[in-house]
Amino acid sequence: MPGYETPTQEVESEVSEPSETLQNPRSPVVFRLWSNGQALVRKIDSKIPFSVTLQTFAFIAVMTWFALFAPLRTSSINDLDLGWHLRSGEWIVQHHELPKTDPFSITGGTAPWVAYSWPFSVMIYEFAKNFDFQGIAAYSTLIWFGTILLFFMLVRGQGASFWRALGLTFIAGNIFPRVISPRPGTITILLFLLSFHVLLKERQKGYSRITWVLPVIIWAWSNIHVQFVYGLFILGLFCVEPILDWLFLKGSQPQKWSPRLWSVLAVSVASTLLNPYGFGPYQVILDFIHQPLLAGFVVETSAMPFTIHIHYMVLLLSLAAAYGLAHRKPIRPLWVVLLIWATCSAFRMERDIWLVTTIAAALLATPSSLKEPREQISNRVWIYGTVGILIAVLLSIKVLPSNKYMAGLLAIELPVGAVAYVHEHHLSGPLFNDYDWGGFLIYALPEIPVAMDGRTNVHGQDEVGRSINTWMLRPGWNYDPLLVNANLVIGTPRKALTNYLRHDQHFKVAFDDGVAVVFQRVKPGRPGSDDAAAATKKP
Repeated sequence: MPGYETPTQEVESEVSEPSETLQNPRSPVVFRLWSNGQALVRKIDSKIPFSVTLQTFAFIAVMTWFALFAPLRTSSINDLDLGWHLRSGEWIVQHHELPKTDPFSITGGTAPWVAYSWPFSVMIYEFAKNFDFQGIAAYSTLIWFGTILLFFMLVRGQGASFWRALGLTFIAGNIFPRVISPRPGTITILLFLLSFHVLLKERQKGYSRITWVLPVIIWAWSNIHVQFVYGLFILGLFCVEPILDWLFLKGSQPQKWSPRLWSVLAVSVASTLLNPYGFGPYQVILDFIHQPLLAGFVVETSAMPFTIHIHYMVLLLSLAAAYGLAHRKPIRPLWVVLLIWATCSAFRMERDIWLVTTIAAALLATPSSLKEPREQISNRVWIYGTVGILIAVLLSIKVLPSNKYMAGLLAIELPVGAVAYVHEHHLSGPLFNDYDWGGFLIYALPEIPVAMDGRTNVHGQDEVGRSINTWMLRPGWNYDPLLVNANLVIGTPRKALTNYLRHDQHFKVAFDDGVAVVFQRVKPGRPGSDDAAAATKKP
């Protein structure tokens, strides 16, 4: 089974180098705690493996525990971007082509749209068409299982003992649900784990022909999500590792130069252009870089606010990896660059917490001493464990809540009632809505183009910023042309604009269920332009 071989050639060749073990500074309390912790881990590693049954049950529990809980199975249906992915997939299936311009929004009719995640949109649409909400929940559950299994293979392949690998996987299993959702970004996590695992294993072997699987992975990745550039980055970093060693690693043997790996990189870069949009995905990345305000508008691209325990778990894991790396000799420049990059990315954008979790765990998975023996795990553990996981997968899908139940959950957070009212009374646009609900309204109201949604590569930072300012009643809000021309407004009661429009003479409240408010225009004109409007009244 991949990831469970004996220590690799590179590790064996360096066993004789005593400098690879931890340094031994004389005094620091932190070092003593670290050393005692390492000793405890080694002691547990040597004592616990006596029981195949214990190992099997522990393996199954860690791999399945979270997927059997309702929050993961049902929370995915409330994803704010899911709606436009579903509608995009449906549009592609119906038209048998990819969209060149945006067919779903008021302002996007003439704007070019690079639907770079089109395979994912088609796939998730087929899940939903055939299995409704249960299909979407099942997709998220299967992605979680795949992610956790690949993570375990990665850390185990780095030389970690069974229990150390299981412990790191348990930590990751608590962090990853934060970013597991029915979005193409989850496939990025899977493909990164797979690529990173291949590179680390092949690095130890001298980069054999197996590395030629990487261009295939990168090609598939580039047709699903723009974060395929992460795969190109680590591939390029492994290519230049000999240069980094030559510059910064003195007195130790550098990593050998690999012409094959450079060829793999060249083919991988070329393969990313083999998509329906050609250079389009790169243009999306460049546009995002040139519009820095977008990162602050989108929740998942904002920095961690440290309001939940997962954020502190990521911080502690990052610090542990940094401390462990600093106390190894020699310190490999490759790992320094990887850890700095992953940490900066994760602490700058919360959606990348999986990245620093992966890099830090791979570092911590490496034994503190290369002379430590690595126990051989009984084949029965893998056989029984695999059977147990398969049973858990089937069970977790079998016990999914009903579609009716999940539809009720959806109505608690999204404007399901408002959409039903619009359909029932045949209300027409133009529609004015906020950023958060745009994705859902694209799917639920296909006949009415939305004013705004989560596709930042369509709307750009100026449109997104203007929409946010309007809903917050910031200066100039009532000059927003999309609001001025709107016949229909759908908003949450929590927004300032919603509370203002309750008393504006140009609109009337047509529907209000506590989740969403529907306003219908009764008088032409610009909201707030009449002094009689009770702008400061509260509901």
